[in-house]
Amino acid sequence: MTDPAAWSDGQRLALEQLQALAAGHGGLEVLRVTYGRASRQLEILMSIPLDGREPGPGIHLRQRETFLLIVRDDFPFAPPIVQVRHRRWAGTPHVQWGYQLCLYAAPSTEWAPSDGMRGLVDRLLLWLERAAADTLDANGVPLHPPVAYTSGASGSLVVRADLGDRVPWRSPSTNGPALLVALCTQDSRNGERLDVINWMDASEYRKRVSAGGPPKGPNGRHLVAAAAVVLTGDIGFEYPHHGGDLLSGLEQQGLPREELLALMAGVAYGNVLVAKQRGVPTPPEGEEWPHGPGAVPQMVIVGTPSREVVPGERVAHLVAWRIDLLTGKLTGRLGKLMTTSRKRHDNRDRLNQLGLDWLDTDPVRWARVFEDRPETTRRRDAESSATWLGGQRVLVLGCGALGAPVAEAVVRAGASDVTVIDHGVITPGILVRQPYMDRDIGRPKALVLAERLRLINPDCYPGCRVTGGSQDAVGYVSRLPAEGDDRFDLIIDATADAAVRSALERRRATTSGTWPALLTVLVGHRARRGVIAVSRPGASGGGDDVLRRLGIAARGSHAAQLPDVATDLYPRSARTDVFLPEPGCSAPTFTGSHVESTALAAALLSAGLDALAGRLPGAPCLPMAAGAIRLEPTDDDAHGTTGTTWIGWPEDCVQATVDGAFQVRVSQIALGTIRAEVRRGARLRGPDIETGGMLLGQIDEAAGVVYIDDATPPTPDSLCSAVHFRHGIEGSQDLVEHYARTTGKITSFVGMWHTHPDGPARPSRTDETGMANLVTPALGGPPRCLMLIVGGHDPAWTGWRDGADRTPPPQLYLRVVHRADSSGPPPQQPALPPGKYFRVRESIEPHGVPWWRRWLGGSR
Repeated sequence: MTDPAAWSDGQRLALEQLQALAAGHGGLEVLRVTYGRASRQLEILMSIPLDGREPGPGIHLRQRETFLLIVRDDFPFAPPIVQVRHRRWAGTPHVQWGYQLCLYAAPSTEWAPSDGMRGLVDRLLLWLERAAADTLDANGVPLHPPVAYTSGASGSLVVRADLGDRVPWRSPSTNGPALLVALCTQDSRNGERLDVINWMDASEYRKRVSAGGPPKGPNGRHLVAAAAVVLTGDIGFEYPHHGGDLLSGLEQQGLPREELLALMAGVAYGNVLVAKQRGVPTPPEGEEWPHGPGAVPQMVIVGTPSREVVPGERVAHLVAWRIDLLTGKLTGRLGKLMTTSRKRHDNRDRLNQLGLDWLDTDPVRWARVFEDRPETTRRRDAESSATWLGGQRVLVLGCGALGAPVAEAVVRAGASDVTVIDHGVITPGILVRQPYMDRDIGRPKALVLAERLRLINPDCYPGCRVTGGSQDAVGYVSRLPAEGDDRFDLIIDATADAAVRSALERRRATTSGTWPALLTVLVGHRARRGVIAVSRPGASGGGDDVLRRLGIAARGSHAAQLPDVATDLYPRSARTDVFLPEPGCSAPTFTGSHVESTALAAALLSAGLDALAGRLPGAPCLPMAAGAIRLEPTDDDAHGTTGTTWIGWPEDCVQATVDGAFQVRVSQIALGTIRAEVRRGARLRGPDIETGGMLLGQIDEAAGVVYIDDATPPTPDSLCSAVHFRHGIEGSQDLVEHYARTTGKITSFVGMWHTHPDGPARPSRTDETGMANLVTPALGGPPRCLMLIVGGHDPAWTGWRDGADRTPPPQLYLRVVHRADSSGPPPQQPALPPGKYFRVRESIEPHGVPWWRRWLGGSR
């Protein structure tokens, strides 16, 4: 035994643990211990008794087997290497170089440092048991593919395109190997890398090359090629190291070496043609192309069938044989002769034989193969909601602290087309939290971001097209098609700009057709929380609509769950601690680091995708929803609130005003109040008696939308009859002030509603005069009001009145009356039309409680 003083602590521990196992009378013996000072490896020769084991169809085990354990100085954090000093098991799966046992497919997850040498011995015994039973690669588990010992110096191949039905075992008419050509892109920064984006039959490729037109890719991009052979069986567990052995193995699988050389020659000449079309300079006489013929690394892809994981779904395992420069030169010249001359040529014969001789004596070098085929790999995000983005066309508005990481996540998730829009430029201050570089200062954000995103996936495959637009988002939204935009499947508004939200809302309100899904993200002023507004395809409201609903809920129905959101994002008075990062007219923004803003951006996008993908039950499944996402609270506005809170809303009843100037969105709550009052009035006063009340919400002239959040029943002093309804005034102002106060002034008085039971929904002269009076300056009225009349003839009227909830009224008359329509003195209010009138109820309030407070507190 060498001097242990040179050993590492881990190597001493390994020997101590193994000697303890040997002392346990299990039959294990430590035969010899040596240490290599140059390699700093401890070598332990041990033997293990294996008698009494049943022989199996796999490897033959003797009564005692000897193993060499190579312990590196980083033990126990890396497992020892296990070798045998014979070649009886060469060719067996998981035996490399004929003598090294592959005990761990993934040491990072299968090796436990705390188990030490006992864990290694247990794993070795299990391996021997499975190897003897020939179950190391059992059916139903992935196959450990044939081993090709690769080198980074031999280049790399990224395989992106599926082979599909081109493999020979899926074609009953194919008896031998499939001869193919891999159509590739060549990395402009690393000429030694090829990316396979498509496959073509070798015969078709020869025809194209003979005609002088090698295949091209998307948008006319020049493609280079690599020869490919898919075998019906494998050559062995390890691919050969020498060309002659590899050629013999291929011949045993039905591929004559002459056919292989002809395939290689045709591809080499095709790459030379592509080089000329690309304008690559031809090397001077006596010099070689860099990398290979046509300045392309010459590779031969060899495929073998994998074991069936799912019956009938075998796929090919691929390796890439890298051909050296001199052999490549020979095959290139041979390919030219074979392609351009139909007659037998002595030079061609000589080159053919020379090429075969060279391949036979050439050492085999294997390039690194990186699999990206959908048929062989599983995406790491396969179980997440990000899969919803696969193949989608996405518009991202805003390329800042939220938009930039969101856009990157969308591209990485596999979207097919991504457009990023922002009119800003990169300034020094934003580098603390936005993904830009110092060299980018002064350049447009959208263009720089698009350049960076294009590097994630090549344009040609899998097809993610990234476009950057350095333009104002409001202007871009305003130019979206008037019939609804079918260019995008998802729009993400990450601008945190009220003007952009308003422009989106107006475009939704004034266009026909179904709008795509819309996600709107917003963060608090200290980046401790954010909200995601979700509008599903065709939803009645966009981000501005959903966010105003959230503000109402945060002050009302969900005040207990959203106190931090109400304080942070919907303050009762304008915030005074506005953060302006640069002097002058810089835009105010939130305070927060790259860590916080990126964390919130990721969490908000993930929540929105969860909702769109249907992974969340309840509120997020509704047409419009909002989620409040929080980091751990550290500010004064937190109130101890953590986690995620979701609220959802059903579709509104949507209809344009009679002049088309506004889109009116009547909430289901408001419709429910109107229907309930119609039913109550029919029961108490008769089915033909009109009723009505006030409308509460907002008239947004910028967006062209009238939001009806709620409706009230008639006041106690209102008069109802079969020919007219006159709304009273008792308690009206108090009720309006209550709504303004409890919603942070989001909701206020916007108009009046009344019914025409079993009659047309159109205004009478008395209705017109009443609305004109309502907006008259002399009477202190608002500048504009909505007139809403609910009507319809039987049986539609009765069916709606007594039918299921959320059934739209048979007829709605909607008109916004403006003050400009009623200038001058107020019109003379006509006398009440003759008829029997009902006062809604006596105005005496029991216990001094106003009627509207009892109505708000009751079941509505």
